[in-house]
Amino acid sequence: MQGAAERITEKSVEGHWRFLAWSVLGDDRITHEEKLKTFRHIRSLGVLPEEATFFLIESLISTDHEERRHDDAEMIQIEKEMTVIEERFFGIPDPGRGPKRYRLLEKRWEARNKVLLTEAFRRQGEEDMARLHEEDEVRFDGLSREGGDYFYRVYKPEWTSEAAARRVEAGQRALRAEA
Repeated sequence: MQGAAERITEKSVEGHWRFLAWSVLGDDRITHEEKLKTFRHIRSLGVLPEEATFFLIESLISTDHEERRHDDAEMIQIEKEMTVIEERFFGIPDPGRGPKRYRLLEKRWEARNKVLLTEAFRRQGEEDMARLHEEDEVRFDGLSREGGDYFYRVYKPEWTSEAAARRVEAGQRALRAEA
């Protein structure tokens, strides 16, 4: 008979850490600092994939940045100018569209936001993350997306669409037979 210790697999251990990390991220009673410390500890243990801990830390710092960027004088000015144009044109133009002045403001907003977010990573002690955000935004976004998928992935059955269709038909026949 197999004991509890023998039944513990690498995947079950990872599952426990995954659940812990996810629980910490969503718990508003835990402070930002405690969450960051927990995620760094999980990263140092190597019990979750790199992209998963990258996502946890990045999303925590990014959320904090979203709240703080409204205190930046340059961002406030850019957003005021954008709002005037939006009100004048009855709404927010699609990205890259709208009057030339608006498109220029969008680019300034994006550039300033990138600087502020990079500074936030540095301020929180995440120099490697800050450097990656500065130098390779495509890789940065990819790691974050893959990490998010680790926690948010949608269940996709292994069988083919033909097999799925046969299962649905069989289920429908069974329901008709019961009726």
